[in-house]
Order: sequence, then C-alpha cells, then structure tokens
Amino acid sequence: MERISAHPGPFLAGWSWHGSCSGDGMMEGMFSRGAIPVLDCLMQFAGARHRVIAANVANVDTAGYRALDLPVAGFEQALAKAYAGQKASPTGLFRMPGPERFEPRPADESGTLKGGGNNVDLDLEMARMVRNQSLHATAAALLAQQFSLLREAISGRVSA
Repeated sequence: MERISAHPGPFLAGWSWHGSCSGDGMMEGMFSRGAIPVLDCLMQFAGARHRVIAANVANVDTAGYRALDLPVAGFEQALAKAYAGQKASPTGLFRMPGPERFEPRPADESGTLKGGGNNVDLDLEMARMVRNQSLHATAAALLAQQFSLLREAISGRVSA
C-alpha cells in the first residue's frame, strides 16, 4: 500500500500519541486491574483521535492537506494484546504493550481529492467526530461508575 504524504497542518506538526496507559507507582495495584485501566486507555485514545479529527476540520480549506486519522484497528489490536497479557500475568496488571505508538496516518476513508490537493470531507469528519465523542462519553460514564463502586466499597455504604 502506498503511503500518502500528508501535510501535518499547524495542529499536528511533530505530534504522535505514545500509548502509555500503564500506571506506575504506589496505586498501581489498585488501578491497574479490572476495567479502570482499560477505560482510561480508551479515553486517552479517543481524546488523541479527537485532536486529529479536529485538525482535519481546521484544515478543510488548506491546499495540499490530506485527511489523517489514528488507526482504530491498530489500537484495538494493542488493547486485545494487553488484555491477553493481563490474563496471563500472575499479578493481573494491565499494561499496554510498549512502546505502542499510534501516529496519525492518512485516513482510510476520506473525501475526494479537490483541486489544490485537499481531500478533507467535512461531512465525513463530523460523522467521525460524533462516533468518537460517543466512544469517549461511554468510556467516561463507565469509568465514573467504576469509581462510584470503588467509593461505595471504601465507605461501606451503598448509595441508592
């Protein structure tokens, strides 16, 4: 597959997201098991992807700009690998395989090339942003529920 050279635009110049969803330190044992680290990692990825989509929207009229995206499939594969590692680990700690690196790359689905070399389709980008925002909001709500359960366990009281 030919890699399309994409102009990074003013918002993404020299930018990449290194998937470091693994915690270190004193609280690692409490927050590196179960759903909390997975949801945290998902929120970090959705936030990074949102920045890439926002840069596409900001560059809708920039000559030579090509739409970029973060590879969702690659993130899902890394997440599955981390989950399998968590299940196999004697400590049960969740760790993203490192160094996992997700760099913006030419979008698999983008608009038609316009005169001036720009292929950003505003409708596609807005749809992508809505789906991504929904993913982030769902992960945030689930994470809030996990912390609520943790708070109830610590206080010994169940809220109605």
